[in-house]
Amino acid sequence: MCPKGLCYTRPKSAHRCQAITTVLPANKDSLEHAANILLEGGVVCIPTDTVYGIAGIATNSIAVSKVFEVKQRAPNTALPIFIEDISSLNDLSEFVPPMAKVLASNFWPGPLTMVLEKSDCIPDVATGGLKTAGFRIPNHQIAVKLCEETGKPITGTSANISGQKAATTANEALHQFKDSSLDLILDGGASISSQLSTIVYFEDNEVKLIRQGVISMSDIQKLVDTKRG
Repeated sequence: MCPKGLCYTRPKSAHRCQAITTVLPANKDSLEHAANILLEGGVVCIPTDTVYGIAGIATNSIAVSKVFEVKQRAPNTALPIFIEDISSLNDLSEFVPPMAKVLASNFWPGPLTMVLEKSDCIPDVATGGLKTAGFRIPNHQIAVKLCEETGKPITGTSANISGQKAATTANEALHQFKDSSLDLILDGGASISSQLSTIVYFEDNEVKLIRQGVISMSDIQKLVDTKRG
């Protein structure tokens, strides 16, 4: 039986129904339920500070593979990773450039993803075989709380079938994923922003733009110039 909430089903026969996706309002009980699903290798759709995201334990290669399956995403693309605090980078990244620490202190929690050299605890399947991974602390209690509850980093890729628009509500997510192997959708209301996070990487301690998102590169560069005097 589904936990208390919305359980969407389709007829399988005249006498039986097959569950498609469970949607629960985001609260203490549903967060605990979501954390348990994640720890068991499942995949959950959650609200974030940008669009809705698809979360699986980022250090669990089976869960990561399921995220790719749910999104119908090519396996040679990397998944962004949510963490709960800056200190988590000590275990998840081999090297954090000084300027990355500056950006983290000023833009985290928030919509800035920083691509850094990953440690071995992040499986290659999560990064499309790359030796780098994109990390951020989202400015959203649900995402951070799931990292805290599980004690693990989680994937933070946008909630959409590859090539389709990212979901900004639980209903939009349900529309795309109702026939998928997604385990749960947490309904946290409409997204505050429909924009994605800005993605940067570092080269000789210089900040380079990969994708423009909520945070402008000009704001990032102003901070960099200020810190360098």
